[in-house]
Amino acid sequence: MGSIGLSPVTLFTETLRVGDVENEGDDTYHIRLYDTTGRDIVHLTFISGILPLSWQNLTSIRVSIWHAEDTHIDALRFTFQPTILHHPLQVYLETPPGGKWSPIVTESSSEHQAFQFSDLGVYGSGTVTLTFLLRFPPTLPSTRITTSLTLHDTTSPLVFTQQQATTTLVIPYDG
Repeated sequence: MGSIGLSPVTLFTETLRVGDVENEGDDTYHIRLYDTTGRDIVHLTFISGILPLSWQNLTSIRVSIWHAEDTHIDALRFTFQPTILHHPLQVYLETPPGGKWSPIVTESSSEHQAFQFSDLGVYGSGTVTLTFLLRFPPTLPSTRITTSLTLHDTTSPLVFTQQQATTTLVIPYDG
């Protein structure tokens, strides 16, 4: 049950516990999120360098967000920031698969670039996978990615609590 396609109206907010960044090697990083009972309910996986073009100061980052079957992701926000000031990035989002998405809001400044998915609709019921292409200055050693997400439990037709979390990951360039 639950609300697929519509963000529920909630009364309470629960902040999920963010686990440590797990570096799997080969430019793969995992971050796990836990609810108040300690249950592992979200896995964020970042894979960088799938399209390594470091000689052109380009790299790709694929983000996959798995979540427990009885949950639904309502919204996502990704913010990319250079780890050194005054080294602006250019970040592009590959067209997400699966057809029509709700509007994706972008925001850009000299200090960051962000992508906001305010309503994932039906896409929030399964694993969400997105690919970003980054163009970075040759003197920039890494990028900070802040991911914010909200989700809710779908085991009851009434949703009183929205769960939220914010993670941060610094991805180095292998150029």
